[in-house]
Formats: sequence, C-alpha cells, structure tokens
Amino acid sequence: MALQSDHFRFADNTLGALKQNSGRNPKTVANGVYSCSMEVPCPDGFLLTPDDPLRAFHVRLNDFLIAEEQRNAAMTAFDVSPWRKLPKRELPQQTLAILRRILWLDEHDTELQAAHKFRIYLRMLLRVLYSIRAEFTAAELITNIDATTPLLSRISPYGPINRVLQYLKKNDLTPELCRALRAFQANLREEMSESQASMQSLRQTLHMLLWMD
Repeated sequence: MALQSDHFRFADNTLGALKQNSGRNPKTVANGVYSCSMEVPCPDGFLLTPDDPLRAFHVRLNDFLIAEEQRNAAMTAFDVSPWRKLPKRELPQQTLAILRRILWLDEHDTELQAAHKFRIYLRMLLRVLYSIRAEFTAAELITNIDATTPLLSRISPYGPINRVLQYLKKNDLTPELCRALRAFQANLREEMSESQASMQSLRQTLHMLLWMD
C-alpha cells in the first residue's frame, strides 16, 4: 500500500511502536504519551485512531503534509508522480481521507494556528487526485459527494461531478446517487467556482443529471 517515494515514510517507527504496545496500558510510545485509545497526533493536529477505516490513507497524508512543510515551493515543484502511480482502486478512499481531513480542519479552525496552511496543501492534492481518470462505484461516489457537500464553501466543486460523468458511461443513476447529487446541488457556492461560466456549466450538468432521474 505504501508508495515507493521518500515523501511517504511518516510515522513508520511510531506505528511500529504502537503495534508492539497494542492492548497494553498507556505507555510512552515513540517520544509521545498516548491514551488507551492510542490516538496518533498528525502533522496538522488531526488525531488518528487505530480503528479508523481510512487509517492507512491518513498515514499517507501525514507523509505528504510533512513533505510539503519541508519543500521549498519557490525552488522545487510539487512531485505528483507518486500520486499518479496509486492503484486506481485506492483513489476513492484516498479522496475520502482528504475530504474528511479538510472537514476536521474546518471544525477545529479556531484551535489550530496552521489550519489554513494545511487546507491549502490538501486542496492541492485533491486537485491532483481528481485529475486522474478512474472509475468509482455508485457507493463510492455517494460517500465522496456526501463528504464534499459540507465543504462546498471551501473547495472546488467540479471533481465529484466529473467522477459521476465517468460513472455514467457504463452505469445508470441510482436513487441514492440522485439524493446525494440533489444535496450537492442545493449547497453549491459561487465563491469556489473557477469562473461564472464554469459554475453555470456545472449547474447545467447537475440539472441534466437530475432530469435523467
């Protein structure tokens, strides 16, 4: 599951130590004291629990955030190649991990000094993942659209709908997918559009999709 890149090695020692101490009383692990729940503090402040179904994808995000903190943007371009090499079947879960992380940063914005900076990093990565052609299932689309809807004042709205259009090349809309699209449509925000024309085009696409229902 790990990417073959120097950018994706965060928390290897910490996670190994956590596995060794799993099920024991609270102990000092990898230079940090963790509770019985063994939450791992991430670079952006996010607390990662051992039972999080997206745990491996969040660990990958930790690697990315640390690499971005260390990268001199004026001297070194963001290397997208490791992300483009991800197995296509991991893209839905990796996308969902980013969306949930951005939402968490929003919810804890007043408690974190660097929340805005980490959101910028994550939005940049989200754009990269959406640029990769991949087929999502209806269930994966619904989950990702539902996770995007509360963030429509924060992130670009185009990626999830492009995924739906790709899905429709081989499949039909389901009632649950239509429900997710209606909620998405109702929460669109002009401020996150690339332009007035692009937002108008997106609204027309949503109208067409829901008319097909």
